[in-house]
Amino acid sequence: MSDVEETSNTKQAQGEAVAIDPLMVKAEPEEGPLGHKLTSIARGASEIEKIAEKIETRRNSRIEVTAAIRVKFLKICREVARSKGIRNKIDVEDLKRLRDDCKARVEANNGENASMKRNFFILFGQWDEDFVLLQLYEKGIENVSQVESNWFHFRDFSFYYTKIVSKRKFFATGTAYAFKWLFLFYLLTAVLFCWIMEERTICPNNDPDRPYLGWLSAIYFASVTMSTVGYGDLSLDPDSTDDRWRVFIATVYMIVSIWVGYTVFAVAADAALSGLSVCSVGDWLTEMYDKMVARDDVSLDEQIRRIRIIRFTELVVLGLFYNLIGIFVARIFIRSSDGEEEDWTWMTTLYWAVQTTTTIGYGDLSMPVDMRWFQIFYTTLGTVLVGSVFGGIASLSQELQDLKRFYAWKRREVSKRLLEDMQGENDDGKIDQYEFLVGSLLVLNKLERSDIDQIMDRFRELAGTKGYIDFQEDTVGEIGLQESQSDDHMETEEVMLDIDDTKQIYM
Repeated sequence: MSDVEETSNTKQAQGEAVAIDPLMVKAEPEEGPLGHKLTSIARGASEIEKIAEKIETRRNSRIEVTAAIRVKFLKICREVARSKGIRNKIDVEDLKRLRDDCKARVEANNGENASMKRNFFILFGQWDEDFVLLQLYEKGIENVSQVESNWFHFRDFSFYYTKIVSKRKFFATGTAYAFKWLFLFYLLTAVLFCWIMEERTICPNNDPDRPYLGWLSAIYFASVTMSTVGYGDLSLDPDSTDDRWRVFIATVYMIVSIWVGYTVFAVAADAALSGLSVCSVGDWLTEMYDKMVARDDVSLDEQIRRIRIIRFTELVVLGLFYNLIGIFVARIFIRSSDGEEEDWTWMTTLYWAVQTTTTIGYGDLSMPVDMRWFQIFYTTLGTVLVGSVFGGIASLSQELQDLKRFYAWKRREVSKRLLEDMQGENDDGKIDQYEFLVGSLLVLNKLERSDIDQIMDRFRELAGTKGYIDFQEDTVGEIGLQESQSDDHMETEEVMLDIDDTKQIYM
């Protein structure tokens, strides 16, 4: 017995807690029915880490397909399976024939710069279905050879090895989705107030030198309304008209504008929560701070202080950047303006920029009309800034909670309480790697009890009375055609389900 083991056993016998040092633990051979002991203390060598690496590798190598292509792939494979009187699988030779036929079609259509043209047209929704199907067939053949089987289970394959993306990848992001609605909102505002309602307080046409002033003012009105800046220089005066329907339309318009503003706000907040803020300098600040405080024994208070400083600095830099843009561009319009009331000082310009980016908009300043070109974009950026700030604050709160929880978990030592919390029903006084993983995920709030209940319900369903899940090639999928007919409707229902895709796809 080594000195480390002897000291550890002595402390445990005396009822003392023993700190776990993985570099000083000597792995023991497997024994007993459990069979989940570590065979190596090297990182990445445990069963759990190997499973995680396998799943991560598969996730990163999935083939991108549209929903229509996945449906077509499943229908082709299903027709082959039906012709052979089986279900949900086809012979590998049939799969190779599908591959060869598809390959011939792809080669016949290939010309010069085929790959570049294909990638370009995908951006605008024009997918080469045969090329994607060929990738699926080749990946399927590779998968069958890896598992040393003569059968290709196409439904399982489509679930694990394909990733559904938007048909139009150029518009598949949340930002593109938000700005699509923003553009439509601006366009419909101009149509509504300039041509349908002919509201001249919002869409004036009294300047022959600037015929564009009407629709420019309408879009500007849409921007300040959506962003909740509301300077008050343009508005629908309900007392100036007896038409109640005009007031009603204006009221509905305000509600719609709040929805559009919320969409833009939510996208910005989501980006900040995901660590993808518009001006992310957190990584650089973290690196610089770590160089100044190059210690391993950093206390929890110091870690919290560091995160707060970094996140606060990031938000300040973001706000300063936006306001500087507003100040310098506004100064250009102010210098070219002839109005005496529009002769702003630098301090007045800063005052205007801050009330705009914070969406407060007092409306106590006279602004050049031509500056509305810039304000259309700047008020929208103000909404993005507010969304990023609130998203950053929410992200900071969650980050600090996770840090405190992880810090407390990391300091746990071997004790009776640890065994009681994480040990299963075997009650042998030992915690294996699976018990430690599940217990730690629960303690760290990475996993909820409700998640475990759903997972274990599915395990019991798949395992049955055996108590474990196995796979027997000869009995899987051998179901008559009369049963397979009832599954036609399931393809469309299941095609959008992807266990690895948690982000919303904007179609």
